[in-house]
Amino acid sequence: MRIVWKDSNLKSQQHQYRKRVISRYRGGWIVDIPGDSNIYATIDCACNAIDAFLGGKTRKDASNRHKKGIRIIGQL
Repeated sequence: MRIVWKDSNLKSQQHQYRKRVISRYRGGWIVDIPGDSNIYATIDCACNAIDAFLGGKTRKDASNRHKKGIRIIGQL
């Protein structure tokens, strides 16, 4: 039996969401929003923060992600 792991997505240090960059930082995630110095717990929390900053609606239904809220674990 041969097992092939496809974890290349986990190694990625940056993600793009609504033309903003979400980067890995000390066990959390940061966004490139001007004036935002928060460290978010998960990518979902960072995406929710971007949604709150930009306002408007997302292209896809993100109600499950919005239910998770925004968890801040620290400051830069």
